Amino acid sequence: MSDATTARNQSRVMEVYRRYAAGDLGGVLDALADDVCWEAEAADLPWSGCFDRAGVPDYFARLAAACEVRGYEIERTVAQDEWVVAFATITVAYRASGREERFRKVDAIRLRDGLVAEFREYYDTGRVLRGLEGR
Repeated sequence: MSDATTARNQSRVMEVYRRYAAGDLGGVLDALADDVCWEAEAADLPWSGCFDRAGVPDYFARLAAACEVRGYEIERTVAQDEWVVAFATITVAYRASGREERFRKVDAIRLRDGLVAEFREYYDTGRVLRGLEGR
């Protein structure tokens, strides 16, 4: 793939994050390929699982039920061809305790024809689980 494709994919991912930050869930869903694989493989967390396009709203609903995302700062992106990796800091408030916490996470996103075909997120799930449990 070309440098132009890499740059276009990187720009598209940043656009999706801007929509998410603005609360435009419809815009995020519009950016998904019909056969998207949205992976949140975080054991024991309410929003963990592998979601298809129809299931991604459930992922966001589960996340919103457990915590309020108060900030999502993209620190850097690294892109090559169809893959874009976003390094971020996220701020959440756990609904059960009201406690706020900031932590780092990494998202790996594969695009196809300008649409998100694959999404994988990585972070310290044990830390988040302790936060959800009020520990």
